[in-house]
Amino acid sequence: MTIRRRHVGVCAVAGRVYAIGGHDGNLHLNSAEAFDPQTNRWQQLSPMATWRRGIAVGCLGGPLFAVGGLDDSTCFDTVERYDVENNSWSTVASMSTARGGVAVAALKGYLYACGGNDGSSSLNSCERYCPAYDKWTPIAPMNKRRAGASVTVLNNKLYILGGFDDNSPLDSVECFEPDTNTWTMVTPMTSCRGGVGSATLAGNIYSVGGHDGQTYLKTVEAYDPETQQWSPVAGINICRAGAGVSQCDIPVSMLIEVKNPNPSSYLMFFKSKHVYNCLSFGYRGISSRSSVSSSNTDDYSYCINSVRKYDYENFLCVGLLKPIQKQRSAIAIRAFNVELAQIRDNVSDQQIGRMRLQFWRDTVDDCFSLITATTPKIINNPVARELTSVIIENSNRLSKLWFQRLITSRETTLNDMPFDNMDKLEAYIEQSVTPIYYLLLELYGQRTLNSDHIASHLGRAQGIVNIVRGIPYNAVKRRCFIPLSYLIQHNISQQDIFNLNFSNEHVRLVIFDMCTRAYYHMKKAIDLFENDKTFCKKKLFVFSNDEQTIFLPLIALHDYLRRIKEIDFDLSNKQAHVRNHLLVWKLWLRKFPKLKHLSSST
Repeated sequence: MTIRRRHVGVCAVAGRVYAIGGHDGNLHLNSAEAFDPQTNRWQQLSPMATWRRGIAVGCLGGPLFAVGGLDDSTCFDTVERYDVENNSWSTVASMSTARGGVAVAALKGYLYACGGNDGSSSLNSCERYCPAYDKWTPIAPMNKRRAGASVTVLNNKLYILGGFDDNSPLDSVECFEPDTNTWTMVTPMTSCRGGVGSATLAGNIYSVGGHDGQTYLKTVEAYDPETQQWSPVAGINICRAGAGVSQCDIPVSMLIEVKNPNPSSYLMFFKSKHVYNCLSFGYRGISSRSSVSSSNTDDYSYCINSVRKYDYENFLCVGLLKPIQKQRSAIAIRAFNVELAQIRDNVSDQQIGRMRLQFWRDTVDDCFSLITATTPKIINNPVARELTSVIIENSNRLSKLWFQRLITSRETTLNDMPFDNMDKLEAYIEQSVTPIYYLLLELYGQRTLNSDHIASHLGRAQGIVNIVRGIPYNAVKRRCFIPLSYLIQHNISQQDIFNLNFSNEHVRLVIFDMCTRAYYHMKKAIDLFENDKTFCKKKLFVFSNDEQTIFLPLIALHDYLRRIKEIDFDLSNKQAHVRNHLLVWKLWLRKFPKLKHLSSST
C-alpha cells in the first residue's frame, strides 16, 4: 500500500481490494485506497469524513460501508457509505451503539455489525443495517463479549472468530443463523486470537494472525464445516494483528511460483510486494465478471455458492476455466444440474418431484424462446435467470437437447428403484451426467467424435463415483442405487447396505467392483485424451489449453479412486468422505505444468 495501516478496514468487491482508515503509527487515518490486480497498483480514493482505526468495512451490492471504529478519545457509532462509481462518501444512519473494533459482514442484503467496544467494555450486542430503510435493528446478542474479532460468511451463516473480551484474547467461535436469530458456539480455534483476520475460501474458513495474549501470530488455521474441525495451514510471512484479510478474485497472471511451498495451503501470492503491508489474499478459483452487470451479480453469486457447496470438486475445476465468460457459463450449467439433483431430496411425493422437474422443463423452453423474443419474460429463480443469460449469449452453441436429457433422466430416480445391472446404471448416467460435458464442449466449439467419447467415459466414471460416494447418505434414507446384479454376485442384500455395515468384506467387494468399473472409464478417457491431437499436442496428461480444462475432473476422479483404494474400499472409514485439501494443488499442477517443484505430490 502507499502508507502503513493497522486496525484497517478491508473489503474486496468487483475484483479490487479496498483499504480504508486505520492508524499509520503516528496518526489516525481517514484516507482510502484500492488495489487493482489487473494493473498491480494502489490508487488513492476520496477520504472519509472521520479519522479512525478499528474500523470495519462491508459491501452491499455495490457500495461500501465503513462502520464504527475509534480514535484516541472516542468510539464511534457513525457509518459512512462509499459510492464506488462516483468515488464519493456520504453519511448513513448511525448504529444504536458506539463500536470500536467492530466486526462487519454482509448477508442476504443486510449489513451485520457484531461486538466491538463502546469505550468502557467489550460488547456482545449485535445489530444489522437495512439499506432500503436506512435503519439499524438489534439482533440476538452473542454468547461472548468480543472486540477485535473477525466475522465471515459461510453457507448463509455468520461465523465470528476470536477477539478480546475485557480481559484476554479468545479462541471461541460462534455461528449465527439469521432465519432463527440465534448464535451457537462451534469448535474453538486451536489458538486464542485477538485482532484476528478471517476469510472464507473454497468452502473453508481461514483465521489469520492475531495476538494470543503473549505474542503476535503469523499462524493460520482452517475450519472445515463438514468435519467441524480446525487444522493448521501454511502461515503468513509476518506476524500480524489488526490486519485486513479479504478474499479477492485475481487473474492467474498475478500469481507467482512459490519456492518450497506448503501444499496444504490454498493461499497463493501476489507479485506485488506492497500487498504485504497488511493484507493476505486467497485465490477462490472463480474470476471476476467485469462484463456482467451488477443486477446479475446476486444470481451469479447464488450459482457459485450452490456449486461450491454441493459439487465442490467440479467447482474447483470450473474455477480454472478461461476465459471468464466461459467460466460463468459453466457455473450456470453446473448450478442447473445441482438444482435438478436436489429435487429428490427436497420432496416426499413423486408427483411433486415431477412438477418441479416440469418447472425446469418449462424454464429451459422459456430460456431458448427468449433468444428471439421481443418481450422479456419474468423469471423468479436465480439459477434460471443466470441460465437464461448464458443460453442467450451462446445461442448458436448450446443444444436444448442436453438440458432436456438432464431433466428427463432425473425422473428415473424419483421412485427410488434400484438398477438391475451396471449397463442400466451407466445408461442412466449417460443421460444425467455426460450431457454436462457435451454442453461444456459446445461452449468451446470442441465437439468431435473423439471428444464426445472422452466426455462419455468421463461422465460414466464420474457418475459411478457419485453413486459410490452417495451410498451412506442414501442408505440412511433407505435408498440403494447399487446394481442388483452386484449385490446378488456378492451375496448381500439391500438391508445390509441400510444397516450401514460397510466394513463387511462382501460390501467392500461390491464397492471394489464399482470403483473398478469407474477406473476403467476414467482410464479410457485419459487414453483418448492423450491420443487426441486436438487436445494434446504431446502424449502428456496436462490441461494447459482452455478447452482441455473441461476434462480436469479426471484428476479429481483419479484422486478419489486412489484414496478409497488406500482404505480398502471401506465406506465406514471417515477418510472416504473428507475433502482432500491437496486436490486444488493437483489441479493447478495439471493446468500449469511448469510448477514442477510439486510434481512429486501428484
